[in-house]
Order: sequence, then structure tokens, then C-alpha cells
Amino acid sequence: MLNEQIKVAVCSTVHQHDDSRVYHRQTLTLSEHFGTTLYICAPFAKKEVNERLQVIGLPQWQRKTDRIKNYLLMIKSLFESNATVFIFHDPELLLLIPFVKLFKRGKTIYDIHESYHNLILEKEWIPKFFRKAMANLYNATEWLVFKFTDMIWYPHMGVGVHYEKYKNLGKLIVGNVPQLEKFQSVSRNGKQPMDRIVLISSLEEDRGLVPIVNGFHLFQKKIPHFRLLLAGPFTTTRFENEIRDLVASLGLEKQVDIPGKLPYEQVPQILSDSKIGLLLHQPTGNYLTSIPIKLFEYMSMELPVIGSDFNTIQEILKTSESGICVDPQNPQEIADAMTYLAEHEDIRKTMGKNGAKVVAEKYNWGIEAENLIKSIKGLF
Repeated sequence: MLNEQIKVAVCSTVHQHDDSRVYHRQTLTLSEHFGTTLYICAPFAKKEVNERLQVIGLPQWQRKTDRIKNYLLMIKSLFESNATVFIFHDPELLLLIPFVKLFKRGKTIYDIHESYHNLILEKEWIPKFFRKAMANLYNATEWLVFKFTDMIWYPHMGVGVHYEKYKNLGKLIVGNVPQLEKFQSVSRNGKQPMDRIVLISSLEEDRGLVPIVNGFHLFQKKIPHFRLLLAGPFTTTRFENEIRDLVASLGLEKQVDIPGKLPYEQVPQILSDSKIGLLLHQPTGNYLTSIPIKLFEYMSMELPVIGSDFNTIQEILKTSESGICVDPQNPQEIADAMTYLAEHEDIRKTMGKNGAKVVAEKYNWGIEAENLIKSIKGLF
């Protein structure tokens, strides 16, 4: 089938219109080759990005119950779609895959972002006694839906190992890696980076903010001129208040910046202006095997990384000699790593250059994009 005959629908009722994986990498890449429509939460009803790409906006939800409306709108949109390939990004959209296969006769892809069955086991809003049953129900739903699924994508083998039992299902690793052109275009104009340590992430409890702040407090006693930037949206007001109260109780209001969510386009410049990147996810079932994109974004901007001492993170940082792994629950280990990198400029710069080199050679979106397009064409 010719590229012009392939029409792609990218579907999410959960993610926002500027999501880095769904929009900036996947959808924009697809639209360079095929006519593409993105159905996603947005503050607008419809947007023509270019002649190959349009975005259909779904309401931006505030509560989980709001997503029911988006689900119904998605069903209506898919009825009207002329797509030949349908890519689904959310577990709650799994049951739409048989519908698309039976009624639209389209090719179907399920893009798996995380180890969802492990996430269910850790969700606090699900009663503890009910979590295992919910995880088993999710696994059973996958087993049924995969009979109507042409291909699954996942970010790394830590997630993919769960799907090895599905022998007849097409599989592709689509790594969470950065678009180098967005990062390499940043110039320091001869300026040195600030004495700043940075975490850019969704600010959740399992991202290690409490041990990070406590570790930074210990670090400040030795090296008081460094600053800490915690950038990103808090998932709950309660946790935001907890972190701000902790910062205040330690007397760090002038040393810790918490600006909230930043535009994606500003991230490369912020990293360029910083000296150390933090990736201290806590040891939950999902994060023990995950490889977050922030790891590679830090590395691409020559930031040495202080990362969690999980096998997946250690393998990358130790092999490339681009960071230090610590117990993410131990503030003293975090403080010691901060101190070491702050005091040893030559080692810090060497680690940064090592990281940038391995990202340019191995962990970048240019490689993933080529495989993505091949996989779509290979469905026909």
C-alpha cells in the first residue's frame, strides 16, 4: 500500500495534546509519512497542524469520572474515521480494539507505555484487597483483545518480557528517547551552566521528592551556593503542600525553585543551564524495570545523572560512565553523590560528554522513528 493510502488515527482519552511521547515524537513523525489524525485531550475542538496532520480535541478531564465522556466521544470519532491504522495509547481504550477490527476493518496497534498490571497492584485509590483481582482482570482483557490486535509497541524489554508469551503478535520496542534536533539546537553562547541541580518530571510521591529535598538539605551544609529546581506538575494538591512545607521547614525556600509545569520547548534550555540531573524513582514494581525518557534527555544535554540503583538504570549509567547510582530512598547517599559531582568538575564534565555521546549513537528518536514507520508499512 502506498503511503498516501495509509491513514493513521492516534487515540488517547488520557494524555494531553502536547504530550512528549504521543504528540511530539510519535504523531509528528507519523504525519511526515501518512495522513494522521490525533484524538487527544486539548483546550480546542480541532486544529489543523499541517496538510497531513489534524488534532481533534477531547475535553481536558479533571476527575477520572470525566474520562467516561471522552470514551464515548472517542467511539463516535472512530465511527466517523477513515483511518486504516488505529493506534491506542491507554489501557481504558483496550476494548475499542475489537470494535475497530470488526467494524472498521483497520489495522490495530496498542502502544503500552508502562507495566500496567504492576501499576494496578500499586494504585492507592484501589482498595488493597481488590488490586490483585483488578490486575488479573486487566491481564485477561489483554489476552482477549490481543486476538484482534495486529501489533503491540512497548518502551523496553522490562515491559516487553510480560508479552513474550504472545507468540503470534507483532511486537516492536519504541524507546522513550529524545529527539536530538530539539536538544542539540540549544546553545549556551559561551555561558557556563548555573550551579543548579534539576529534576524535571511529573511530581509524584514515587519520583523521590522527599528524599531528594532531604538529601539536598544535607548537601547544602557543605556546598551552600547550589540551587535545586523541581519542575513539573504535582499530581495532587496534598503532595504539593507536603513538599512545600518540607522545603520551608528545612529553611530552603531561597535555594529550591518549584515553578510548576514548564512548556516542553523550554526543557532543553533549562537542562543546558544546569549541572546535574536527578532521576530518583522509588523502588515500586513499575519503576524497578522502567527507563524514563528524562534519563536520556539529561544525558543528551551533557548532564551527569544521579539515578536510582535499579538494574535498568545502572546498566546504562555504568556502561556509558555518565552518572552515579544511589539508593533512591537514602538522603545521605543522594547528598554524597551531589557533593562528589559538585566538587569534581572534570569528572562531572567527562560524565556529561560520555552521556551525550551514547545518546547520539544509540538512544535517540531518529533510530526509533525509522523503525516506527517500517512497522506501519509492514502491516500491509
